[in-house]
Amino acid sequence: MAIYYVKSSGGSDSNDGLSVANAFATIQHGMDQWSSAQNPYELRIVNDGTHSITSTLEYDHSSTGSRPFQMYGADSSGNLYDDNSAMVTIDGSGLSNTDPMFKTTGSGMTQYRNLRFTG
Repeated sequence: MAIYYVKSSGGSDSNDGLSVANAFATIQHGMDQWSSAQNPYELRIVNDGTHSITSTLEYDHSSTGSRPFQMYGADSSGNLYDDNSAMVTIDGSGLSNTDPMFKTTGSGMTQYRNLRFTG
C-alpha cells in the first residue's frame, strides 16, 4: 500500500512524502502521486495546523480502475485517528465563491475520514 503524508508546517513538495519527517507541503502534490501502480493509495493529512488551499484540488480516477482514493486525517505522528473525536481542517477560504474544493475526473470511489472542510 502506498501511504503519503502532508504537513502544513515544515513539509516540502520536494520530499518523497513517505513519512511524517519527509512529508509533502501541499495536498495537491500528495494527490498527484496517486497512480495505477498503487493499490490501494492513502493520503494522510497531518494535524499540524490548518491546511489552506487556494485552488481546486484535482484528481483523476481514469487510470486507477475501481481502486478508491483515500484521504484521512492523522495525528502529528502520522497515525490515523480511530474515532471521530479529532479532525484535521482543510480550509478553502482562499478559493473564489464559484470554485469547487475538489474536482474529480473519471469514475471511482473516494473515501474521507477525520477531515473538516471549511471555507
